[in-house]
Amino acid sequence: MRKMWRQVSIWIVFTSSIGFLTGCWSTVEINERAFVTGLYIDKSKIPGEVEVTVGTPLSNRLVSGQVSGGGSGGSGGSAGYPYAFITKSAKTIPDALEAIQVDITRQLSWGHSRVIVVGQEYAKEGITDLMNWVSREPLFHLSNYLLVSSTKAKEVTKLTPVFEESPSEVLRHFANQHTMLATQIMDVQMANRSHQDVLTPYLISSQMEMVSEKGEISDWVGVKGGAILRNMKMVGSLNIEESQALGWVLGDLDHLIFSIKDKGASISLSNLESTIIPEVISDELVFHFKLKAKGEIVAMHPEMRNIEALKLIKQAANVEINERFESGLSTTKLKGADVLQLGYQLEWNHPKLWDKYKDHWRDYVRNELRYTIDTDINIQYYGTEAIDHTP
Repeated sequence: MRKMWRQVSIWIVFTSSIGFLTGCWSTVEINERAFVTGLYIDKSKIPGEVEVTVGTPLSNRLVSGQVSGGGSGGSGGSAGYPYAFITKSAKTIPDALEAIQVDITRQLSWGHSRVIVVGQEYAKEGITDLMNWVSREPLFHLSNYLLVSSTKAKEVTKLTPVFEESPSEVLRHFANQHTMLATQIMDVQMANRSHQDVLTPYLISSQMEMVSEKGEISDWVGVKGGAILRNMKMVGSLNIEESQALGWVLGDLDHLIFSIKDKGASISLSNLESTIIPEVISDELVFHFKLKAKGEIVAMHPEMRNIEALKLIKQAANVEINERFESGLSTTKLKGADVLQLGYQLEWNHPKLWDKYKDHWRDYVRNELRYTIDTDINIQYYGTEAIDHTP
């Protein structure tokens, strides 16, 4: 669903902008720019203000072969870290950015920005001001990923980028791996205009001893689950299992690995597909969720290596995914949040029926939403042996 709307939006923007292409016209040289790769927004300690942090690579330190590192305990090499973060607090986001611009020698450029992280306190009060600024900044890409930190967003900048050049790149790769939620700014804006809601990656910060940093205690950031944004405000969260199940429905996941403890098996899923079908049954609206995937057993107790055991594992796998999905959807329903954007599906398939529900859609989701879930996991590989399920 989310992929379809992204493709439509990208096509409209592409076709409408061709006529305005005039080539390179900027008079600002590349070596006079500070290319922002990440934007971090927090509630300020000063009442009524917002704290803004921008992350940018330092081109004079991006030397080939230099070991990247970072965080509070990492090694950045003799020349220091190849990136910088600048923080300012002000009444509005534009004012804070202007204060940052005054203090640096290069002009901020948004063309390479890829992630926005908002702190939990800021998210709970609402991200409307942030979205308004984004929509008015012509050089800011709507493909930027939105993430919510369980602490301050600024704390995320301390993470140690072991495999990447900077913390912002680490966060971008979280979404690009397609193993978790991948919520973009365009998803948030489209959902808000249609009174829908979104589910974004929810980050957790911790510290651990890291071999890459010579055994020092360093900052680490991982994905905790999903943050529920209802009407542009964070109203709750899901754990990682629930978030992955709903992310499957949203089309964000390419593959998934999970275990069935009571069967002693671990399964790797690929070719994840999902379908949402709204239907009217006996004058009642019902949404049918259909999930399909191909599975491979990657670990199994030796006693389970037989055809009958495989059938039990397949059945248990379907039940496990159903339970994760129902648990996540139940939590979002209690919050009155349509994070699966079922309103889009209803408007697309039954526009007249949508007119009936749209004015009280979130109340309907909370109190009256009916649905069915059908999961079909086709286990094709049983260890090193291929299993033929053809009747």
